[in-house]
Amino acid sequence: MKKLWLWMALMAAFCSPSFAQEGESSEGTKVNLGVACSFSVTDMNEVDLKNLLYRGTEDEGYADYSSWYLEFSADILPPRERVSFSAGVRFTNRYAWCEKPMEDLYWLVNENGKTCDYVSLSSFSQRNYYLGVPLAFRVFFNSEERRVRPYLRLEACVDFMLSSANFADINKERMRDLYEDQIKEELGKPKSVYASASSAVGIRINCNNFYVNPEIILPRFALADAPISFFDEGKLFMDAGLRVSVQFPVGKKNEVSAVETSYSSEIQAEPVMPSEDF
Repeated sequence: MKKLWLWMALMAAFCSPSFAQEGESSEGTKVNLGVACSFSVTDMNEVDLKNLLYRGTEDEGYADYSSWYLEFSADILPPRERVSFSAGVRFTNRYAWCEKPMEDLYWLVNENGKTCDYVSLSSFSQRNYYLGVPLAFRVFFNSEERRVRPYLRLEACVDFMLSSANFADINKERMRDLYEDQIKEELGKPKSVYASASSAVGIRINCNNFYVNPEIILPRFALADAPISFFDEGKLFMDAGLRVSVQFPVGKKNEVSAVETSYSSEIQAEPVMPSEDF
């Protein structure tokens, strides 16, 4: 978790001068409520399982990984809208699997002296669900008058596990009845708290009544242990992906109406010169 605090400190240090440039008054601060979804994938994650035996495979010891999440957040923008800060709630599904051709995966189920018993697997996997709290900071590269605005986003997220499930596909049905539960238990579970940090580049598209934000997530890395129990904890876990969010301004219409009303009042208040009759 020390890595998480360090990443958040770097975000705060990066935010402070940017917010200071926005002006001393908080008048005109805007809030956007949004929903986001993201999908990420990575492969060749090294597996660390003492009871697993590979045979005749070139990529032995590796598994695939994918994840997606759904997020609800609030985005706060100071008057000039050159930076923004957001916080929210995120539901994440993480899935990892290892599958090989028939007879290439073996699991040690019993060891007695010089005798070892193995069962043949076609695949094994793990699916974990998390509820997280993401904190993000964005820096825009042009002014708020532009319809399309590129930006850089920094994020830190802490996830709390909701549930975890292991799966083992044993080739022989008789062995499945005997050893499936044992293998699932020996696959283990990840720790209940997971922390990560990432950066992303994206663009904000102004669609008049709402904003659309497509992003490319640069490699996201774990600040604590890997999110899958059988990944090698000694290796740095990273993944990359795509993210799309839609944001809706809060009170924007009322603010525009107030400006228009004020402008109309000023026009009506101007003195009208009498016309001369020639």
